Amino acid sequence: PYTTLFRSVTNSMVSGNTVINNGMIPNSFSGWHGITSYGDTSAVGPNHNTITANRVSNQQGNPSGIGSYEGTGIQADGNTSYTTISNNYVTGSQGVGIQSASNNGHNNILYNIVTGNGTGGVAGLSAGIELLSDTNDLVYGNTVYGNYSSGLSLVTATPPVPFPVTMLYKMLL
Repeated sequence: PYTTLFRSVTNSMVSGNTVINNGMIPNSFSGWHGITSYGDTSAVGPNHNTITANRVSNQQGNPSGIGSYEGTGIQADGNTSYTTISNNYVTGSQGVGIQSASNNGHNNILYNIVTGNGTGGVAGLSAGIELLSDTNDLVYGNTVYGNYSSGLSLVTATPPVPFPVTMLYKMLL
């Protein structure tokens, strides 16, 4: 037997990248994301990271109907906390444009342009920005338009999720 040591990715930056046309492995359980942050537990979950100034487009989902569709442009998933996703251009992904999901908290989604996502047409996985089972996230100053379903989707998010009226107003401009 062997021991695997997991260490959290902390205080890192992903910036200035072009991430285009990433697909899925044939017969895979799920699709893929352009940029993703994930940890199996809160002890190893990524935290205090920044994903900024990237261009992410045309990420592919899983069309087989087996497993999870995915295909998200940028995703903060599984125990990601205190991460900022800002000033990115996210377009044309088959899944959600930007998603913060599954036991996350205190993430900021700020000043992104999110358009034309959800091209896979899968109900519930085609919003511009989605918060899924998160706490204390802030979504502010984004430009969200032309996505397959809703611009902003809150799914089983645990209160409080701070959405100031000015944020909603700025998103709709």
